[in-house]
Amino acid sequence: MIEEDCLRLHGAVSRRFTAGTLLFSGFEEVGYYFQIVSGLITFTLTDAHRHNRICTISGRGEANYSILTDFPPLLDAIALTECSVLIMPKENFLFMVASEKGMMMHILKYLSEQLYNCMETNRIEFNKSPSDKIIELLHFLKFEETDQELFSLEIDLNLDQIAMMSGLNTEICIATIEKMEKDDSIKIRNGRIYF
Repeated sequence: MIEEDCLRLHGAVSRRFTAGTLLFSGFEEVGYYFQIVSGLITFTLTDAHRHNRICTISGRGEANYSILTDFPPLLDAIALTECSVLIMPKENFLFMVASEKGMMMHILKYLSEQLYNCMETNRIEFNKSPSDKIIELLHFLKFEETDQELFSLEIDLNLDQIAMMSGLNTEICIATIEKMEKDDSIKIRNGRIYF
């Protein structure tokens, strides 16, 4: 994460996005760097049949370094929750990287950590049970909440969205959610899931 003061010094501006807002589409050139200040953004792949698959969810401090390549992004970036993002034109970002002592090493370290985390995630995902995948998603959604009490967070996702985000098919997701309720991992009230 690059310090917000440094980004603002080099021309970054804050923008707010409501849940569901498209930040950019896959295969369109993105001419700016962005860093998430608050909220969650999903990176989604849409197939030829207009089915969406969430590839990753990013939160506070995570950034878009794909502007360092000449390739357009492959994924759509969509606000999952209300979020605040610092946005900086590509030219300003490249100038900042060149002029700020230690910035390049900071970015290389961040990208190396991201690559490591990606490999570790793939290794772990291979061995996870469906309930582990759903619990991990729910923990991630609850991460920035101030109230961490058990069953304090109403999950604002339907079963299809939970299935898609956790990499499960809908039938397995439904059966797992029912089992999780019996195990007191979650509560369901009036059709809403609480974690």
